[in-house]
Order: sequence, then C-alpha cells, then structure tokens
Amino acid sequence: LTMPTVEDALSYAKAGWRIFPLHTIIDGKCTCRNGGDCPSPGKHPRNPHGHNEGTTDEATVIRWWKQWPHSNIGLWCKGLIVVDVDPRNGGDASLEELCETKADVHGFDTLTGITGGGGHHYIFHAPDDKRYDCKPVPGIEIKSTGGLIVISPSIHISGKMYEWEDESVAIKPVPQWILNLISKPKQEAPRPEFTGIPLDLEAFISKHGIQTDPPKA
Repeated sequence: LTMPTVEDALSYAKAGWRIFPLHTIIDGKCTCRNGGDCPSPGKHPRNPHGHNEGTTDEATVIRWWKQWPHSNIGLWCKGLIVVDVDPRNGGDASLEELCETKADVHGFDTLTGITGGGGHHYIFHAPDDKRYDCKPVPGIEIKSTGGLIVISPSIHISGKMYEWEDESVAIKPVPQWILNLISKPKQEAPRPEFTGIPLDLEAFISKHGIQTDPPKA
C-alpha cells in the first residue's frame, strides 16, 4: 500500500490548497496514542492547531512531513463548500432526493473525491469565507471554513485509499440550490425582559446585620 509522501503534500500546496498533516493508518490502527480505540482514525490533525494552520507555504509543509513522514493529508475547506456524502448513514438516498426535488440539474460536475469508506466529497468554490458547515439532511455534511476533509492519497481505516474520481475536472462555483439549502438567515435572539425587583440595598443590609461602619481601633 502506497503511503502519502511530502511530494504529494507539496503538489497541493503549490496548487494553492491549504493543507496540514493528519494521523494515518499503520497496521490497521491510527497512529495517535489511542491506536485501535481512536474514534476518528486517520482523520484528525497532528499539528497543534489543526485545520486553522492549513497552509500553502512549502517550507512549512516540508517541515511537517519531515517531522511526521507519510501523514495523511488534510485540506482546510476555507473558501470552499464540500458536500460530504456518507452512504453508510443514508447519504446517497438523501442526495438523490435532493437532486430530484431541489436541483435544476441532476448530479454534480465538479472535482470529486472518493473516500476510503465509499463516500464522496463534491468540492465547490464558496461565494465567501463564511462558515457554512452544517448537517442539512441525513448522511450529508457540509464542510467549509470551519472544517476539513481528508484527500488523496491518504489511507482510510478500511485499508483503502482516498482517490480523485477525475483529477482533470475543475472546482466549480457552488450551485445556488445548495446555498439555498444551507444558508438560512440567522434570527436575532430577542432581548430578555427585566422582570426582577430592584434591590433595596439599605433594607438588605439592615435585615442581614451587615456592618458597614469601619471597625473601631
């Protein structure tokens, strides 16, 4: 099984992708301290600040992969909207229903990653750097500035590799129907009304026998 290399990581950085190192899978276990008990094997960061340190800086990438060779490759989804479809949780059925009821065109014509677990990452350019991260329907998660995805040629806990469906396909602008699905305007929270009774400080001090005069010498 081919492990990710510094050359793989650098190719993304040179293309302007904000990447960072993730733990990987060796001998069927995550390389983190939890090993076989890791709840997110091969999907969580090695670097201290995770996706928030995602970078295109080649020197930083070289330093990271020298420190942690063969790390899985994480992509900070800043400026992107990624439709993460997990078939194990009903994602395929949810996507099919959305395409039939919401979309003007069935399917997506954009760069698509195939996950090691059999799911798909449909990658789009976002209109801005806002956080669109959410879980709008069962089995589908939206990843954006607040999140990350694992990209090729990283290793999944299943032993399979993350792959690109077709590397020659460009990243397209996010379809409007997806924005409509995930961009719900936030309602301003109502200001709480004051319902308490103002404190009568003198009565409170008198009732509880609080000494307010300075002690006598």
